[in-house]
Amino acid sequence: MKRSVINTPCTLLVIVLAIVVGCHEEDAGVALEAQSEMDLYLDYALRAERWLRQQTRQMDEGQIWRSADETTDHPVTNGNLYYGSSGVILFYLELYHQTGDVAYLREAEAGGRYLLATVPDELFFEKGLNALELFPSLNQPSEGGLPVYTAANGLGHPNQASLYWGVSGIGFTLGELFRVTHDERFRHAATRIVDLLLRNHHVDEDGAGWGSTPELMTGDAGVGLFLLYASRELEHPGAEELARAIGDSLLARARASGQGLMWPTRGIYGTDYPNFSHGTAGVGYYLATLHERTGEDRYLTGARRVGHYLRGLAGESGLIGHHQPDTEGLVYYGWCHGPPGTNRFFEKLSSADPAPAWSSQIERSTRAVIDAELLDREPAGFWQNVGQCCGSAGIAHYYLGQYLRTKNPAYLEFAEQMTRDIIRHATLSDEVASWNHAEHRSTPEFTQTLTGYMQGAAGIGMHLLRMHALLNDQAISIRLLDDRH
Repeated sequence: MKRSVINTPCTLLVIVLAIVVGCHEEDAGVALEAQSEMDLYLDYALRAERWLRQQTRQMDEGQIWRSADETTDHPVTNGNLYYGSSGVILFYLELYHQTGDVAYLREAEAGGRYLLATVPDELFFEKGLNALELFPSLNQPSEGGLPVYTAANGLGHPNQASLYWGVSGIGFTLGELFRVTHDERFRHAATRIVDLLLRNHHVDEDGAGWGSTPELMTGDAGVGLFLLYASRELEHPGAEELARAIGDSLLARARASGQGLMWPTRGIYGTDYPNFSHGTAGVGYYLATLHERTGEDRYLTGARRVGHYLRGLAGESGLIGHHQPDTEGLVYYGWCHGPPGTNRFFEKLSSADPAPAWSSQIERSTRAVIDAELLDREPAGFWQNVGQCCGSAGIAHYYLGQYLRTKNPAYLEFAEQMTRDIIRHATLSDEVASWNHAEHRSTPEFTQTLTGYMQGAAGIGMHLLRMHALLNDQAISIRLLDDRH
């Protein structure tokens, strides 16, 4: 895989910070010892790693990382990319890359052994399921203290297809383990997952797929991204053909809206989601990626029409409402439903079609997030969440990327502000850091301390490593499949 390299001279001023930790297990008023930015980000990534190591559980199949809360909503046996072991493994691979310490590689390999042993032999899919019916909280009761999945129940890993909640994300993680370790067992297991996807999908009048959900997080668009990865990185002979079939199916299932295209991705509560994780923007990202891979004009035409649809929804600020019809004026600011996710689509589209309309949309919405005064936690679409999906880590990651692309110092300053917000919200104890926050805006009182990538310490630690890489002019090794421009 071609690595993405940060080509930024290390000319940044080293700023000494005295940060008061907002949530400390022992003394909420204790001030963190002043550190330079050069050391601060890696220090907190290492603090997160120490906490993750405390959460390890040795299973017969290999190593997993339990959530501190160990609720049935986030089962500890789940290997998926969103909550589970896959995201933690990716963090350890990046930590090994940044430090060269082989102990971190060994942790990743231990988690990989669990994934190897739990690749399913069958894949559940059922046309007509909506995203809520695929949500991983719908799991089986616990046995011996550990929530488990039964074969072919279709409720999360190990037997649904999706990128963030199913086997496609696990396949990507196995592929990354192979890329770093050159251990053929990991490549073979990733290939088995591609074979599973090839054997288990429907083909009918609506085209090919694994259900009725077109979206990137739980649906066909995300699976397609993994198939393109498998074609390129694993050289799987059948992966690209199925990826094209998925693209054609998505185009056939789209609905026209003026000059644009959209997908009714949820159809629940009478609303549709236009943005990235569950909505039309994520599907558009896949179509633009498919064009990038194949050169086929129909996919670029579809992506352009997605751009027209989304720009039609954007207000003067460039922000796009959380749902449609937009009766509340609710705007989110994170990766899931805000510019840090949706602009990934516009950036991918701009690389193939450098029209002023797309760059204008990116610039306006990027500025609007900075102007929203998020650190006061006043906007409804930014609550007490510091994770990659909905909170500070995902926003900071986006602005770091924007700085690297544009060299606009305002973007770096905002990335630093959001990263300090992450550190302020850490729970500290004996050189260990974890984060307790609310995953859902609608239930801010329900907080959890999680291990995984999109809502937990692994994803937060990954962003801290990227900030460290910036200051040290180092390469980034791991990039998720929807974060490649």
